[in-house]
Amino acid sequence: MTGNIYPLVHSYLKKELPFQELKVKITTLDWRLAKRQLTWLKRNPHITWMPLTEAKSYLSHRLANEQKS
Repeated sequence: MTGNIYPLVHSYLKKELPFQELKVKITTLDWRLAKRQLTWLKRNPHITWMPLTEAKSYLSHRLANEQKS
């Protein structure tokens, strides 16, 4: 139990952290984690970023070709 929110929940359960502060800190930690993940994903050369409409078309085409193989 070493995830980003477990120590905060532990502090809350021990009455060391008020609930409102817990919510704010969890939100902040989640936002920071998502930002780090997005930064990592953007650096990955194997990922092609595209708008959702293009992604749907691309995936449909790829899956159709995969089924033919």
